[in-house]
Amino acid sequence: MNGRNLALLVIFGAMAFGQVLRLPLLAGGRATLTAADLVIGLLGAGLFIALIYQRRLLEYLHFVWQATAWRYLLLFGLWALLSLLLALPGLAAGEALTALAYWLRLLGSIVLLTGLSFWLQAVQEKRLRSYFLLFGVLAIGAGFYQLFVLPDFRAMVEFGWDPHVGRLLSTFYDPNYFAALLVLIMTITVVLGLKNQAGRWQLLYGLIFLAAWVALYLTYSRSGWLMGFLAVPLASWLYSRRLSALLALIFVVAVLLPNRLSGRIWQSTSFLRPSTVTEEFGDPSAAARAIANEQAIRLFSDQPVTGVGYNAFGFVLTKAGYAEAERLEFRSGMGTDNSWLFILATTGVTGFILYGLFFTNLMQRLYQARHRGVLAWPLATYCGALIAGAFFNNLLFYVPLIIGFYGLVGWELRRGDD
Repeated sequence: MNGRNLALLVIFGAMAFGQVLRLPLLAGGRATLTAADLVIGLLGAGLFIALIYQRRLLEYLHFVWQATAWRYLLLFGLWALLSLLLALPGLAAGEALTALAYWLRLLGSIVLLTGLSFWLQAVQEKRLRSYFLLFGVLAIGAGFYQLFVLPDFRAMVEFGWDPHVGRLLSTFYDPNYFAALLVLIMTITVVLGLKNQAGRWQLLYGLIFLAAWVALYLTYSRSGWLMGFLAVPLASWLYSRRLSALLALIFVVAVLLPNRLSGRIWQSTSFLRPSTVTEEFGDPSAAARAIANEQAIRLFSDQPVTGVGYNAFGFVLTKAGYAEAERLEFRSGMGTDNSWLFILATTGVTGFILYGLFFTNLMQRLYQARHRGVLAWPLATYCGALIAGAFFNNLLFYVPLIIGFYGLVGWELRRGDD
């Protein structure tokens, strides 16, 4: 097995199981380092060192700068660093180191995505998607096992996790983020099933698709169901409009019929009003999101141009008195549920524009490549769903999801195939 294939196995393995191992980032601190963080850091550093050793660093930088999407992503990373440097005088030493660690993780993800795009041209598409689906199926299986063995997650609250009960969490320990991965699996398998003429492969992809759909329902994730509604019917539209309409209808009917998922969706109809959601509908999850959105908007209002620093979000929020210091004891305390507000709050309008340009150019390149291979079209449709899902969960910076997504995108937009 060559280095490229091994790197892909590690990437998709970290996607499926990267949240299981968690280590403290600093002695006595609450910030943690996951196996997925380590993979991003080590692979990113390894790619960078390899480029220097092979004397191809300038070639790589030229490639990144010439590709519009990668150029905007690199500029976003540099701006994020500048925003952090501007915020350093207001941070204690430990806080500064923690914030810097978050930026290094961001840098690692940038190097990983652009480095894979530069380096993966020799890998076969069939092998790439086989690795992805192998670990995707393992994660789905782990989810069903968790739902059967540990349906009550309230005992994990002391470790910073949310007290979910009766929901499929899998190795992500969070139903909403795992739902986002399930939608990615569904989007890819529905296209593979429609494009593949061999009956046994169609059966295999169909079974994976159905298992992922059942798992998606059992997460009872409202944002995940929305992402599925946006991505899956659209992905199939290019190949079968009849199937696309049927899939969209099933997504809608599931919301209209009385069940636990539809009940959660109708509970959140007033999520922009936290007090109404909590008192009238008894939905603390939606209320917490609305409160977090308000906090992020207040931080953005304080520093609209440069932001409060990437990622000093939690520290600045508590110092400003917008939240209690206890929020930093939870794994989500350093950010907010809305990725777009997180970008605005930490890097300001400038960072928001740069990241928006990166993402729109990424979608454009994937759309332009939709007839070239199998993965470009489902990845392009998934980008649209990711934009919507990122309003409810910090999906754009959730490492286990992004590392798998970047692994697929890096190959699809590989060097020499522009």
